[in-house]
Amino acid sequence: MTTSERAPGEGDLADLLQQPRFGRQLRAFRLERGLSQAEVADAQISTAYLSRLESGARQPTVKVFEYLLERLGLTAAAFRPAGRDQLSTLLATVASSDTGTVDAAELARSLQQARSADPATRWQALWLLSRAQDQAAQREDELVTLRELVALSEGLDAPELRVRSLNQLARCLRATGDLVSAQEAAAASFAAAQQLPVAEQARPLMTLVSTEAEMGRTPDALAHAAELEELVAGARGTLAVEALWAAAAVRIRAGGSAEAVRLMEQALRQLDSQDHLLLWLRLRLAAASLYLQTNPSDPARAEHWLAEAEPALRLVGQVLQRAEFGMLRAIAAFQRDDLAGAEQACADLEGIEHHLTFRDLLRVRILRNRILLRHGRTAEAVDGLRELATAAQHAAIADLTAEIWQTIAEALMSRPSPP
Repeated sequence: MTTSERAPGEGDLADLLQQPRFGRQLRAFRLERGLSQAEVADAQISTAYLSRLESGARQPTVKVFEYLLERLGLTAAAFRPAGRDQLSTLLATVASSDTGTVDAAELARSLQQARSADPATRWQALWLLSRAQDQAAQREDELVTLRELVALSEGLDAPELRVRSLNQLARCLRATGDLVSAQEAAAASFAAAQQLPVAEQARPLMTLVSTEAEMGRTPDALAHAAELEELVAGARGTLAVEALWAAAAVRIRAGGSAEAVRLMEQALRQLDSQDHLLLWLRLRLAAASLYLQTNPSDPARAEHWLAEAEPALRLVGQVLQRAEFGMLRAIAAFQRDDLAGAEQACADLEGIEHHLTFRDLLRVRILRNRILLRHGRTAEAVDGLRELATAAQHAAIADLTAEIWQTIAEALMSRPSPP
């Protein structure tokens, strides 16, 4: 008996019956033999039960598994994962599904078992896995996946894949608060894209602009924003809109509120909800955030854009957008002196705020300490703000670092002197 034909042990059997893979294989074997569900069931099991097995909704028992092997003329080894073939099948299943969603755990297992799969197939699988990890806010796992993706792309004769891998790594590093590494990855991605189409150059340049602005490297960010504007001149659609958004983010950090508002309003006018509803939603959240940062801030205008975003949030919003919406609603309420509204919005974030980027998490925690200051709990708030200032400074987030220290100074100056 060869290794591939050996009888499965108890541990192997659990792996063979792993859903939803088992169900997909079962259905494929049945169709391969031209059998209907009724013919396979043959009064021994119900067709409804067989249908649930094939859909992955029901776990087969050992007895049912043995019956199906006999009915289909198979050995248990036929259901053993086939490494690279299993990975290719899984990718095809995801690509052809209505939702395009992927089971991250199953994909990770398939990648582990398919170490010998061709690099292009592994790259595609790793890319999908990183997207799933991003949506689940599994930042550390995502970083591991993206670093493998970047390493793999080095050996592929496809510069587009290297550019996209590096850019996604930069975005993830930025989300975790590692701005120095994010800037390096974004710069490398942009450098590798120089001979590629405009869209491939623009996306890493947007990441670079945003990262430099967040680090307080305003001259570099403004220079790259001007380069981005020149690069996408005449472009239409989502690329032009995202470029305007990136430029607005730089201007607001540079203190140019009026120019930032002009650019953001232009982006808002250019994108129709029917073109790209998720981007339409994200753009309104970005507009709300911008109006909360203008000098002076405009919470009423921010809440206007939040109100516009809310119906789309219910339709297509993911956990990240829901968390961003809650954060912005809390800040807007606080700026309107609605302390109760701000506290409630902060409370509503519990359980989902870990989906926020490191920067936005800091914004939420700064707000919570400002609420404590309003309640007269100065010592507690100042201690909390000092911790946040250290974290922001360590992450090289210049504007938030300055904002926190200013808040601490104002709190200490307004504290009553001891008798």
